[in-house]
Amino acid sequence: MLAFRFHKGTPKELIFKVMELLRGGAEHIAFYNDEFYIPYFLKLGMPLEVAREYGLSGCMRWDLPGKPMGGRILGGMVALPRCLELALNQGIDKFSGKQVGAKTPDPITFTSIEDVIQAYLEQARFFMEKLVTIYNITDVLDEEYTPQPFLSALQDGCIEHGQDCRKYKFFPKTIIQPVGQVTVANSLAAMKKLVFEGKKVSMAELLEALKSNWEGKEELRQKFINDAPKFGNDDDYVDLLAREVIQRTTQVVGSFRNIYGGHFLEDGTGGSSYYAGSIFTGATPDGRGDHDMFNDGTISPAIGTDKKGLTAVLKSVGKVDHLKSFNHLFNQKFMPQYLGKDCEDVFAAYMRTWSDLGIHHIQFNVVDKQMLLDAQQHPEKYPFFTIRVAGYCAYYVDLSKGIQDQIIARTEQSFA
Repeated sequence: MLAFRFHKGTPKELIFKVMELLRGGAEHIAFYNDEFYIPYFLKLGMPLEVAREYGLSGCMRWDLPGKPMGGRILGGMVALPRCLELALNQGIDKFSGKQVGAKTPDPITFTSIEDVIQAYLEQARFFMEKLVTIYNITDVLDEEYTPQPFLSALQDGCIEHGQDCRKYKFFPKTIIQPVGQVTVANSLAAMKKLVFEGKKVSMAELLEALKSNWEGKEELRQKFINDAPKFGNDDDYVDLLAREVIQRTTQVVGSFRNIYGGHFLEDGTGGSSYYAGSIFTGATPDGRGDHDMFNDGTISPAIGTDKKGLTAVLKSVGKVDHLKSFNHLFNQKFMPQYLGKDCEDVFAAYMRTWSDLGIHHIQFNVVDKQMLLDAQQHPEKYPFFTIRVAGYCAYYVDLSKGIQDQIIARTEQSFA
């Protein structure tokens, strides 16, 4: 992966050079916004000179080169739509009938979208607590049984203090990676509009449809798909709801501490766990069915719902307060012809807008849909064809068909 640090002073000529690489198939390039990161690190209490030297590791996790961080870099993943599903079923798994989550109130008694959000946050807190406990125990064992003398020798202060990097810490952090944020936001918006405000559908009717995976309820499912706003179209109704629920979820994550006294932090990569998490999650009120895919990344619109063009998508993503949440992963897909030399000035302006909105990250699939379909049907012809999935690239032919289909279905943006 190649990380490109972008800021308001980035020369236009350099942007053109990166466009040339993207046109040539260099999908391993990801863009990171200094206009987000520097204020973010300052908010965490880091000195400016340290903040300016940040780096990226793994998929898109931030690091401070040479600074001992302590704790686990990755503390686990949480499927947020699963938390919403359980909130609408009092913590009972509809597939097994077992009580797997917190016993939240009967959703029939909910009178507002705030009641739904409270139940969802309680489920999220329930699972976060279990995850935090597991990883804090793991950190204790790691510190005792797996000292890291070589790594410690490369970290500032460890030799001077005679301590392993697990014990001498500049900034202790443990990362939690939730996925499915936009799926949750779209679901809440649909419930708010159709159940609580419009009174067009009763809660009982919705719960029965979700329980049966919308079977025999296709007309109702289409209502929840089409009659409620979706994130990615510059619509405040859903965008501001997304901002609120993402912020409040972040507060739940940050309420837990690791063994070093540091807060747990959210991280925006999630890899392809949006795919894995969707497999064990039932139907949700955005019209999604049992086991259907969540939105990719953490802030990308759900497949097929961003219908008003790339600027509307940017404006929706920009409304989420990244400084009050975390470093979101944002995928976009362009047809190759829209990154030609005649589009250079437009693309440069697009990237300036992305940066000015304070959006943390963006990355691109720049590939023709027919090529993706052909590679899926004839993998022997494309043994070295790489594609951007989430925070990482992979050989396309090595991906499961489900992830291939999801990449194919991503909205093809243009400057037209």
